[in-house]
Amino acid sequence: MSVLVGKPAPDFTAAAVMADGGIVENFTLSEHIKGKYGFVFFYPLDFTFVCPSEILAFHNRIAKFKELNTAVIGISVDSHFSHAAWRNTPTSEGGLGPVDFPLVADIKKTIARDYDVLVNDDIAYRGSFLIDKGGVGLVGVEGAFSKFDFSRFRFFENKAVTRKVIQAYMDQNYLAAPSFVGITSEKEPPLFLGIDDKEHYDANVEAYRQSLTHRDDQFNKLSSEKIRLSKAKQTLYSPMLKRFDLIQSQHQSGNLKLGSYAKILSTYETEISLPLEQFINAYEMEKSMKFEVVERERKKVIEK
Repeated sequence: MSVLVGKPAPDFTAAAVMADGGIVENFTLSEHIKGKYGFVFFYPLDFTFVCPSEILAFHNRIAKFKELNTAVIGISVDSHFSHAAWRNTPTSEGGLGPVDFPLVADIKKTIARDYDVLVNDDIAYRGSFLIDKGGVGLVGVEGAFSKFDFSRFRFFENKAVTRKVIQAYMDQNYLAAPSFVGITSEKEPPLFLGIDDKEHYDANVEAYRQSLTHRDDQFNKLSSEKIRLSKAKQTLYSPMLKRFDLIQSQHQSGNLKLGSYAKILSTYETEISLPLEQFINAYEMEKSMKFEVVERERKKVIEK
C-alpha cells in the first residue's frame, strides 16, 4: 500500500454494478466523483462471510456519506457478474443484498495494483482511500478503530534494520500492509485511520470462531456429498456432459487455466458472445507475444 497522499488519485474505467442493480461497462472514477469527495474501499472477494458486514456498515451509513457530499465506491477483483449475483443473493443465504453504491469489477487487477493493495497478484487487501479533489487525503484501514501512531517505530535511526524487522513481521502475518507502509515509508506518512465498527468487527470474529467448531463435521459432509454426486453423474450424465463436467472440474482445481478454459467453452457455443470473443482474441495475442522482447523494448523507451 503506497503513500498516495497529496497525489492525484489513480483514475480508472471498468465495469461496475450500480446502486440500482444495473451494470455499466465504462464506470469512470473521476466522472462519478466529480464535484464530490470520494470514498474508495477495496475488499478481497465476493461471497465471503466476513466482507458483507463491513460493506453493509458503509451501506447503512450512506445517508451520512451523502450529507458529507461523498461518493462511496467498492472494488474487488471479482467480475461484475459475480458482483451482481452477490447483490441478488439475500444475506441469509450468504449474499450481500442490495447496496446503495457501485461495486467495481477489477478483474484485470489493474486498479488494486495502481492503489498498491494487490496481494501476490491475487486479491486485494482491505483498504480505504478518501479522495479530495483528485488527491488521496488519508488511508482508512478496516479491522482497526482509531488513529495509527507510528512515531515510536519511525524514530529508530537504522532504517534498513527497521524495514527487515517489519518485513519479517508482515511475512508471518503479525503485521498488515498499512502498518508496514506507515513505519517504513521514506516520507512522512499520511493519516492512517481505523474505520471499522468495533461491535460489528467483534461479532465477525466471534462468528468465525464459532464456525471453526463445525469445520471438520462440515468437511466430512461435503466429502460424502461429493462422492454421492460423482456416482450420480456417472449414471445420469451423457458422454458430452461428462466431458464438460471434467473440464469444469479441471478449471476449478487450477489444472486448466482461464484462457484455455474459455477457449474450450467457446466450442460449446453456437454463437460466441462479444466479451468471450474479445477475451479469447486477447488470450491468443498474449500467447503469441515474446515478453522478453517486449521488456527489452520497454527498457529502451524508459532509458531514453
